[in-house]
Amino acid sequence: MRTHSRSGFNLEILVLLFVLLCLQGANAQAPAAQAQAQTPAHQAYAEANEAYAKLENDKALAAYELAIKLEPNNPDFHLGRARALARLARHTESVEECTAALRLKPDNPVALRDRGHYYINLHRVADAIPDLKRAEQLEKKDREIYYHLGLAYYIHRDFRHAVTAWQGCLALAGKDDDVISCSAWLYPSLVRAGGHEAEAKKVLDRITPEMKPKENTAYFDRLMLFKGAALEEEVAKTMSAGGVATPTVGYSIGLWHLLNGRHSRAKEYFEKAATAEIKYAFGAVAAKAELERLKHLP
Repeated sequence: MRTHSRSGFNLEILVLLFVLLCLQGANAQAPAAQAQAQTPAHQAYAEANEAYAKLENDKALAAYELAIKLEPNNPDFHLGRARALARLARHTESVEECTAALRLKPDNPVALRDRGHYYINLHRVADAIPDLKRAEQLEKKDREIYYHLGLAYYIHRDFRHAVTAWQGCLALAGKDDDVISCSAWLYPSLVRAGGHEAEAKKVLDRITPEMKPKENTAYFDRLMLFKGAALEEEVAKTMSAGGVATPTVGYSIGLWHLLNGRHSRAKEYFEKAATAEIKYAFGAVAAKAELERLKHLP
């Protein structure tokens, strides 16, 4: 017959009481979490996110603004409004909204990343770099941080640091679109940094015609141009699609000419990219920076 000592019996009682207390705590927290999710502010935020996902940008903006009005101290609400504003090309306001989020949560890597992104859209690359460097220090697994940090360094002509950032971006790339978007900037960063010929070749070797990008077709065309697997005339035709295609493709072809020493041809395409309707596109920002540099070349 099994018996228990008094000390063993007391231990079992204590363990049972501990389990019961944990269960009571979990049950007490669940209604609190549900209550938060059901507040008018969070309902507005959920509606805003849903509208944003559907590209209903004006509706999303209105819902984010309602959420902020109801609960002004929630940084996520401000970041949502910043993204909706950016969709509407109101990047100065987007920066202000990210700043509001950072006042509420200073070490928020997402807010720093997004503000850095919008600074680039505004051609304020020097302002973007400190934000993106800080974001990278706080969060090592966000590919978008490395992407925008690499872009800021690249436009700032700090190709050595751009290479490091783009390598971080590529290390976190999963699908073909991610590999292509990182490689489209890593390759020219390696070439322009100097001394990375073998590594630059490996970047291009990884890009194959069998890849089927869904989002980054313009960057894929850029890489095919670098590989010698696409013709300038064919790639140039895609500029007629308008929107971000004009500055993106214009910069790509200009860059191809630039890296091959054809400065006058490069300038022609950079001017097309820089004067495109969408001035906040990364291709337009990069093209404008290239034109400023070319002014000082013989």
